[in-house]
Amino acid sequence: MLDKATIRTSILERRDGKSEAWREAGSERLASYAASIIPMLPSGPVAGYWPFGSEADPRPLMQAIAAHGFQLCLPVIKHPEIFYRRFAFGDEMADAGWGTRGPLPGAPEVRPGTLLVPLVAVDGKGGRIGWGKGHYDRSIARLMGDGGFLLTIGIAFAFQQVDHVPVEAHDRQLDHVLTDEGLIAAAR
Repeated sequence: MLDKATIRTSILERRDGKSEAWREAGSERLASYAASIIPMLPSGPVAGYWPFGSEADPRPLMQAIAAHGFQLCLPVIKHPEIFYRRFAFGDEMADAGWGTRGPLPGAPEVRPGTLLVPLVAVDGKGGRIGWGKGHYDRSIARLMGDGGFLLTIGIAFAFQQVDHVPVEAHDRQLDHVLTDEGLIAAAR
């Protein structure tokens, strides 16, 4: 069985090897499946993310979600935590930590009802490998612990799905994964 570091390295090499045009087309295909997730979204803001490096770009999907009347927010990383600020396309952006972009410091902080979660690899049970810093695991645990509902949807290209992700006690599994080939419900 492969460890997280080996899986992360393998998938990142493959993802980084895809052309920008390929990743853009894949992100547009991913957004074409917005209708499969819109009905399941709870009220409350949807937290997207600003893509980093070769990550699947959730912005086309976020635009489709916003067109259905949902408020958006983006994460701001203040290691070791993530918090979320209200966001709309056209807003000015600032450094949001770890090479990402996010709302300006004066944007209101909000509690999302849905997280669109970036990832490096994922399995069919919702086990996720990220960058290895635990930001999203801590954020999901904190949001689930406040008594409010939280829906987690991983965002990835289909080839990022692997047979098995080693899950540790602190890891938080995803509810669903949306790829350029459609929606996958985590089988727990």
